[in-house]
Amino acid sequence: MHNRFSQLLLPFYQPVMGPAGTPVYFEALMRTYAASETRDLHRRLLEVAEEAGFIDEIDCVIAQQALAAAVEAGVAVGLNVSAFTIQNALEDFLGVLKRRASGQPLVVELTETLQPDRSDLMHRFVEEARSIGAQIAIDDYGDGHFEAADIGFLAPDFVKLAMARVKNLSCSSGRQWLGDAVALANGVGADIVAEGVEDEATRALLSSMGVRLFQGHLWGLPSHLLPRAKDPPDWPTAARAGVRRGYVATPLS
Repeated sequence: MHNRFSQLLLPFYQPVMGPAGTPVYFEALMRTYAASETRDLHRRLLEVAEEAGFIDEIDCVIAQQALAAAVEAGVAVGLNVSAFTIQNALEDFLGVLKRRASGQPLVVELTETLQPDRSDLMHRFVEEARSIGAQIAIDDYGDGHFEAADIGFLAPDFVKLAMARVKNLSCSSGRQWLGDAVALANGVGADIVAEGVEDEATRALLSSMGVRLFQGHLWGLPSHLLPRAKDPPDWPTAARAGVRRGYVATPLS
């Protein structure tokens, strides 16, 4: 089912950075082999895939490739999954997750680009993913379809703030929104991840407002290579401890 994309697409990795300056996990971003020649081709492909109904195949192919690379490198990865995939190919994607190395630290990021209309399936997916040791992230909160009620309902481990919200901190309304988002995340025991961090001043401001985790070009562009961990973890032990509390990888060079 998924082979038609396996030779066309590949994951690029961007770290989610902890307060000590080391990666907590690496988000696997879909890219095409032609991406260097055609600007933002991957974004248009994702839009078409959701509109035409084959985003599930892309989600599964990138997940398979990223999990294989993560096992070899000894690091934790984050996998994106669309609401379409959860609502139309739930068993396929869960099957990919269940075939990973036993206890391997893993984060599943629920993307924001499509309105979920089956809360029962979203809840079932989150519960089954957690049952095999995965953690859950809400992606691009504040710029998509997930609302505060969804955070309370799904109780994710990570809430990722949309880049547009991070870039709006110069105004008081933007800072107020961020404060509310941090309080919301704290209420469900989630860590906030600020996306789109491009300079040290922004990172420092976010940190002063209670944000602990960061992602963005301040730490370099996404790469098709995963760095290797200095000390590959004991996966079952790392899974019991939790990705954000029990595992850090080698800093990016």
